[in-house]
Amino acid sequence: MRRLSISLLVIVLLATIGFGWTLDRLFIELQPDEADRLAPYRVVGEALVRSVENGNNLEQLTSAWPKDSPLQMGMIESDTLALPTALRADLNQGQSLALETDDGVTLLVPVEGGVNALALALPPQTSTAESVLRFALTILFYAGIVSLILLWVYPLVRRLHALSKAANEFGAGNLSSRVPITRLSLIKNIETEFNAMAERIATLVEDNRLLSSAVSHDLRTPIARLRFGLDALSEEDDAAVQEKYMQRISNDLAEMEHLVEVLLDYARLEKQQRELPLTPMALAPRVTERINALFNDTSHDIEWDPNSDVAAESIWVMANERYIDMVINNVLQNAQRYGKSKIRVSISTSHKNDKRVWLIIEDDGPGIPDDERSRVLKPFERGRANIERVRPASSPSSSGFGMGLAIVHRILQWHGAKLSLGTSSRLGGASVEMGLRASASPAARKTNTKMEVN
Repeated sequence: MRRLSISLLVIVLLATIGFGWTLDRLFIELQPDEADRLAPYRVVGEALVRSVENGNNLEQLTSAWPKDSPLQMGMIESDTLALPTALRADLNQGQSLALETDDGVTLLVPVEGGVNALALALPPQTSTAESVLRFALTILFYAGIVSLILLWVYPLVRRLHALSKAANEFGAGNLSSRVPITRLSLIKNIETEFNAMAERIATLVEDNRLLSSAVSHDLRTPIARLRFGLDALSEEDDAAVQEKYMQRISNDLAEMEHLVEVLLDYARLEKQQRELPLTPMALAPRVTERINALFNDTSHDIEWDPNSDVAAESIWVMANERYIDMVINNVLQNAQRYGKSKIRVSISTSHKNDKRVWLIIEDDGPGIPDDERSRVLKPFERGRANIERVRPASSPSSSGFGMGLAIVHRILQWHGAKLSLGTSSRLGGASVEMGLRASASPAARKTNTKMEVN
């Protein structure tokens, strides 16, 4: 809206001041020279003064001049005129003067050395050409203002029409409808907000559909196993067999509980995103803490390289600690689940030659095929490696529900971060690269603030 207001102000100022000044200069240029208009009357006045023998005869001539003549004349004493010193000197030296008042233009021709003067009251200039010029320039002025405003309004109307069309299509059920944003749009902020709103609504609808599918699909299997286990348990008298069935029922209940927790966590993410505060955070210590928490008892070989570019303690990012911990946990758990024996974690500030801090987690597992990389970022979508994995009975949720990378993707979107899936050049498995916005440390911020104040 600020850009819209400024552009409107510029157009109004340009139309009024610019056109007004231009047309005023044009009118002055087209007007006949005042000296040229006075020249014939000056010649007449000077000829009358020379043709009459003395001032008395000239006064008689002016007295007898017809009152209905367009050109009126009379005698006047120059001493009675309140003239500037320079003009009075010119009149005394015999030069004629043209005086303009509210009543019109009067030409003074000196007589007898400037004591008296012949006053010629010039007829008002009623030029048809001047009237036509004034009318034409007035019409041109208003036409110019209207033209400039139309030039400003036309692209605005086009953008509003595009916004209205996208809104109608979206309301009719086309959730993929978006407003094409151009760099010069006057309502770019509104269009951006509309597209963001449409994206959130479309994501919410899609998430609800996926949640419904997950509930109907992923809960159906453990519920069926529970029913079968209860039926079998009621018919079995052997204590050992009953214990086996009880363990299976316990595992199924644990799986159902875990799935419900995942569903609820994902459903709450959208609401919590609106209250997501971002603060400067040292990234390397958080990664170290997550690695120690997850891999205290593991057979995987963990290679943790905090940074190969700058000192690890100087790497700060804008993030929310709680959700960044969730991101790191999910990616590390995926690497542990699918990696065979090695996991490599590193941080780089020059990975893609941008101003982001990149957290890179690699493993030596089967990796993610190119045709699956966009799909596995959606909720409840699992790659072939996940689907084909044999799940141990003692860990019913070890294969996951296809939510890990979906949650990572959603949280990184809220952080304004980037997520890239690829193949590790070192280990041969999956490579998950997360580009977070860099930030200065609190100490550096205080130093910069002090320098600015000083």
